[in-house]
Amino acid sequence: MAMTPDYDGGTITSTVTLHTATRAPEGHWTVSWLPGRALDYNAAITAMTLAEKDADADYADRQTQLALVSLAAELGLQYPEVAGLLEQNVPAKER
Repeated sequence: MAMTPDYDGGTITSTVTLHTATRAPEGHWTVSWLPGRALDYNAAITAMTLAEKDADADYADRQTQLALVSLAAELGLQYPEVAGLLEQNVPAKER
């Protein structure tokens, strides 16, 4: 995984996916695949980690499956819901 937090600019980007996290002026974070949801910094990192892991996943691997389910749970989601959100909210450059 290659997530790049940019603390000064308020963005978190990835070399694995075009999904991003952005710090809003109010201080919360938004993530491209979770529109309308305000997150704290740790949840934004979790969401970006989940997007990266999903983009580069070996779905047959049990450890990968457990990691995806666990990360989703940290955000209060189930993994099938996450997979749908990631697919529905693909940044334009990935389409």
